[in-house]
Amino acid sequence: MRYSFLFILPSLTFAKVSFNEDVRPIISKNCLACHGPDEEDRKADFHLDTFAGLTKKNDDGQAGAVSGDPEASMIIQRIISTDPDDVMPPAEHDKPLKAEEIETLRQWVQEGAEYERLPRLRRTHGRDVARYRPLCRHRRLRK
Repeated sequence: MRYSFLFILPSLTFAKVSFNEDVRPIISKNCLACHGPDEEDRKADFHLDTFAGLTKKNDDGQAGAVSGDPEASMIIQRIISTDPDDVMPPAEHDKPLKAEEIETLRQWVQEGAEYERLPRLRRTHGRDVARYRPLCRHRRLRK
């Protein structure tokens, strides 16, 4: 009996939500078609592809994400709304968010809504190119 308590503890701790690993895939799949970088397709002048766009206040003074306050964050209000005119994503898109996706977004905002940039791709110059020189030299010698 005393050992069963140890198995419960890990399930009670929650890992911090990562924007790039947890939040970005949800937003990319469900939101960026209408609220992404393309200004011509952007709806309601609200975009989620940058931190500035996410935290910008609208005409009513509401921000998309309010750090540490999911209930004051417009993205949380819209995704949990029961009003068909307000709910996001809209019903006609046939992409309703799953309960665990909503909870991930809520937890991310509660934890501070930290926005992470995409990691830069590693360029192949300097030492990386040196790895391929023997192959290139070998090909030259074969000709």
